[in-house]
Formats: sequence, structure tokens, C-alpha cells
Amino acid sequence: MKLTVLERITLQNILPKEMNYVTLRIVADLRKALSFKADEIKALSLKDKDGKLTWNAEADGDGARIAISDPVVQLVRTQLFELDKDKKLTAEHLSLYEKFLASPDEQQ
Repeated sequence: MKLTVLERITLQNILPKEMNYVTLRIVADLRKALSFKADEIKALSLKDKDGKLTWNAEADGDGARIAISDPVVQLVRTQLFELDKDKKLTAEHLSLYEKFLASPDEQQ
């Protein structure tokens, strides 16, 4: 699935903080997949300025391809459903919501 820098950061922020062992392993693997490699940091001009991340949006384009397994998709869907149910979705969640809750043949 292709995810932009903002989607990768937002996704990391919605992952559960407390969980059982199996979910902990799933989340750890996802966090690793979502992390930025050295070449990406350079290409995106990704910088931390006073606790706020900035990057070159043009260099991000339509995002990076991130391998996401079915258990991860289910976990993310659950988190997004909970945010929706609790009316805590924000504009940053919109593209993730649409990507993860689209029909499987529509996912990128």
C-alpha cells in the first residue's frame, strides 16, 4: 500500500499503546515498516524543527510502498473504527480511513 509521509506519521500515532503479546508483535513490525530509512530522510529533506517534522511534499509524491499484512490491516481498521465511533477522527485521518476501509480491490 502506498502511504505518504503524513499518513505514515498519523498511522503510527493511532496504534494502540497497550496490547497483548500478539498485537505487540504486529505493532512492532508495522512501526519498523513505517519508519524512515536514511535515504528517505535525505530524499524527503525530513527534518525535526523544535519537535515538529517538516519535509519536502513534492519529493513525497504519492508516497512510499509499505508492505502491510492482513493482521495489520485488521488492527488499523479497528483503530479507525474506534476513532470514528468516538467522534475523534481528524482531517489527518481521512486518507487513511479511505485507504484502509476501501474494498480490497480498491486498496493500492
